[in-house]
Amino acid sequence: MKRFGLILVAALISLPMPASAQRNRQAPPFLLDEVFRLSQQCYFFQEYATIEQMDTWYILTVFLSREAIPLASGAKAAASPQSPCGPKLPQVRLYRFVNDTTVALSDSTFIEGFSASLGGASDFDNSGLQKIIINNRCNPPEGALAPILCQVLSLFEISEKAKLRSLLAVEDVPERWVNGHPTGRPLEPVVSDNIDKTVYPELLAVDDFFEGDPAFRIDDFPKVTLVYAWEEKAKMFKHRSEQFPGKLAAPREITRLPDGTHIVTIMERVMTLAAVQRMDDARKMMDLNLTPDRFSKWKSETPERGVALDLDRLKRKLTRCIERYRH
Repeated sequence: MKRFGLILVAALISLPMPASAQRNRQAPPFLLDEVFRLSQQCYFFQEYATIEQMDTWYILTVFLSREAIPLASGAKAAASPQSPCGPKLPQVRLYRFVNDTTVALSDSTFIEGFSASLGGASDFDNSGLQKIIINNRCNPPEGALAPILCQVLSLFEISEKAKLRSLLAVEDVPERWVNGHPTGRPLEPVVSDNIDKTVYPELLAVDDFFEGDPAFRIDDFPKVTLVYAWEEKAKMFKHRSEQFPGKLAAPREITRLPDGTHIVTIMERVMTLAAVQRMDDARKMMDLNLTPDRFSKWKSETPERGVALDLDRLKRKLTRCIERYRH
């Protein structure tokens, strides 16, 4: 899938601001009053970015709870800092730039997660409105394997009225299953700087991964790049991979793949078929290619991963993954 680099905001004439929408960790003079005020509510400055839209400069900032603030490179913490206010969701705030000492609050939103940071800014549909990627991370227990979906993204638009409007709608599907029951937060798209600039500029490409398992967390794991299409009536993106089967390169025929095919490749083919709504073909591909002999060979080649699950359990997990893409 052809990808394009996210457009970063150009230099800010002569104002005492940073030169682009890249993350800036040093609070500028015009944010100091806000930084102090929010610190009284146990919100601490993380970073900011400057964004121009329709001849107006906006300041996008991220405030986190104390325990979510990352340490400086090379620093060592004696103990995990604790916020006296208790757990708090990351807060993203949008300000209008007034002058080199003043900003005016336009809007704010809470991000579901432990921590957050700013991604790229782009007007990829040529509407004149900037879209902002907000990266979102969870807080896995120390010493435990981080879940695959520990890093997600949200896509927001700065509206004409300077409000943060969510543009990405994801179906309410579980992140993981325990004893056959869905648990945890709904699945969200994994961070991927791959907004697809094609003849369909309103498409968003998002990488989605196989539901987490230790066997697939060390170096490679199955994934599929889903296509979300802009729906004008709903004013948001919705999963529409089945409308663009060519972009997902779904196989036309269901055949047994060559013996040397990696098990991850097989699972990605299965997920791709499901994403374009070929559910029966996805199951056939799984049954035809995830055989006991092939699975045993994979376990013998990488025993540290293969010990984590057996073939029946893998098939059950992959079947749930197939059903996840059903509209």
